[in-house]
Amino acid sequence: MPTATAPPSPAPLLAALRAEQPRASAAALAQTLARRYAPWLGAPDVPVFAASRAPGTLVRWRCMLQDTGLGRELVRAADCWRVEAGDGDDDDAAAASDSQLAERAVVYACDVPGWSAWARRSWQRGAAAAADVGADDAAEAMRNMALGDEAPAYLDKHPQREQPGAGALLKIYDDELADSLRVTQCVDVLGVLDSSALPGADWADADGSAGSSTPLVPALHVLALAPVDLRVSAAAPSEAQSAGAAEARQEISAYLKDALAGDELAAEWTLLALLARIHSRRGPLLLGSLSLNLSGATLPHLHGALQALLPSVLRQSLALPHLNEARTRMAPSNDGAGEGLRAGRLQCVDGTALLIDETEMGEGTLGDRGVRNIRELSAMLTSRKLAYNFSYSTFDFDVDAPVVVLSTGKSLLPIDVWLPTSPSASTSAPAAASEEQLSRWRTYVATARSAELAIPEQVAQQIQDEFVAARKEGQAGFKEGQEALLRRMGVARFVALSNGLSEMDLASWRRAVELDELRMTRVAAAGSATAAAAANGSARPSAANVAPDTPERRREARTSGDTLGSPPQP
Repeated sequence: MPTATAPPSPAPLLAALRAEQPRASAAALAQTLARRYAPWLGAPDVPVFAASRAPGTLVRWRCMLQDTGLGRELVRAADCWRVEAGDGDDDDAAAASDSQLAERAVVYACDVPGWSAWARRSWQRGAAAAADVGADDAAEAMRNMALGDEAPAYLDKHPQREQPGAGALLKIYDDELADSLRVTQCVDVLGVLDSSALPGADWADADGSAGSSTPLVPALHVLALAPVDLRVSAAAPSEAQSAGAAEARQEISAYLKDALAGDELAAEWTLLALLARIHSRRGPLLLGSLSLNLSGATLPHLHGALQALLPSVLRQSLALPHLNEARTRMAPSNDGAGEGLRAGRLQCVDGTALLIDETEMGEGTLGDRGVRNIRELSAMLTSRKLAYNFSYSTFDFDVDAPVVVLSTGKSLLPIDVWLPTSPSASTSAPAAASEEQLSRWRTYVATARSAELAIPEQVAQQIQDEFVAARKEGQAGFKEGQEALLRRMGVARFVALSNGLSEMDLASWRRAVELDELRMTRVAAAGSATAAAAANGSARPSAANVAPDTPERRREARTSGDTLGSPPQP
C-alpha cells in the first residue's frame, strides 16, 4: 500500500484514459480507475470523508450500505466523475446521442452503526486522516443541511437517529460492481466529494440548484470500492495467536467478570456468545448461533466492556416509550414515497454485537408500533433474517450478529440460552487495561470469530455415544433430545475456538456439558423463585403476544389488568 506518494488527481488521469480509449464506456473506465486507485483505499495520507470538506476533494470512507435500491441516473458521459455539471445547456444534453450518455447507480451509505471508537481510530491511523476533521464534524455539517426548522431528511436513513454520524450518496459507474452490492455490507470507498439531491418523490426533477427545495446531502463519485469484513479488519489475526489463546482467554474472562459483577460463569458464557458466527443455514436450523439472556442483575458496565473488545456494538433499549414512538422501527421499510428505504434499528454490518436491554421496559402498554417492533425483533432472533417491508411485499435479508439480552427475569424474546446471573461483587467498572492488553484481546477475539473448526469423525462418534448413554440414564440436560445435543455441540464448538483449536476435541465437549449443567442448576433455582412469584400473581405476559393499543384493547386492559410490568415471567 503506497503511503509515501499521494494518489493521482482524478481529472488528469481520466482525461488521459479517455484519450487512450476514446470508445470506452463509463463502466470500462470505472474498472480501470478502480484498479489504479485501489491501493489508496486505506492509505492514511488520503483525507477521511467529512461533509465539511470542499467539493472536489479526494476522500476515503468506511461505511455501511443502507439503501441499494435507489436506482440509476442517466448522465452525459463527459460529466462522469465531475463534481459540477458540464457547461452545455439542457438542449445540448437532450440532444446527446446514446453513445454520449452513461448510467450510474446510486446507493445511500452511512457511518458503520455502533462502530467502536478504537476501531475507527485503527482504520483512520494517521494524522492526515483525523487531525483536522472527525466524525462529529461530519455529522454537524450534515445537520446544517436541514431546511429551516425541519429535522434533516437524511435522519430516516440512519439506523440510530440519536447518533446518526455521517451519510452520503455513492455514485457508482461500474454496473457489475453496483449489482454485486447488498444492504448492510461494510465497504471501503475512495471517491470525489460532491453534493446531490436526496432521493425523494421529486428526485428526478431536482437539479440541486440553490433555488431547489430538495434537500442536499454529500455524495461521493466512486473511484474504488472494496467490501470489508469488520470482524477481522480492525485486528488482523496473527500466526502466533493460537499459542497465546489460553492466556488471552483467561484475561478476557477476568475482564468480563468485573463487568458482570463478579459472576465468573456469566463471563464465560458471554465470551462464548461473542464468538458466535453462523456458518451454515439449513432451513430453520442455524449452525453457529448462540444468543444469550443474562437476567437478574443490573450491569451498567457491560456495554463499555463489549465496546472495548469488539469493532461494533449496538445497544438497543426496550423501554416502552421508545418502542411505542412512531419513528422507532426495528426493521427497514419503504412505502414508495419520500427518501427511499427508511432505516431499521437492526440494520447493522455482519458481526455487530447486539446488546438488548429489556430491564428498561418498565410498566405500561405496548401500542401498535411497539407490538410491531417486538415482533420484528423476535422474528429476527428466531430466523436471523431481518424483514425489509415494502408497500406490497417483504424481503428477508440474513443477519449474523452475536446477541446478549439483559432482563429482570427470563426474557420475553426467543433466546437460545438463559442464564440467571449470580453477582458476587459490586457493579464497578472493570479495571482499565493497557493498550497492549486490549490489542491482544481484540486480535484474539477477531481470530476466534473468523477461524474454522473441523470435527474429526471419531470425536463426533464418541460425543454421540456419550450423549445417547447419558440420555438413557435420564441425566438432566439430555432429556431434550436433539435440541440439547445441537445446543451443546454449538457450545463445544465455541469452547474449542476460544482455546485456539482448529479441531474439536472431547475436552471441549465435556467442558460444554459442564457449563450447560451449571447453567441449568441456576435456571432450576430461578424457576422455583419465578413460579412462586407467579403464584402470587406477579408474573407478566409475553410482550410479543400483546394486542395493539386500541380503545377496545384499553377497555379490556382495565378489566383484566393486562399490562407490562417489571416482575419476570416464569
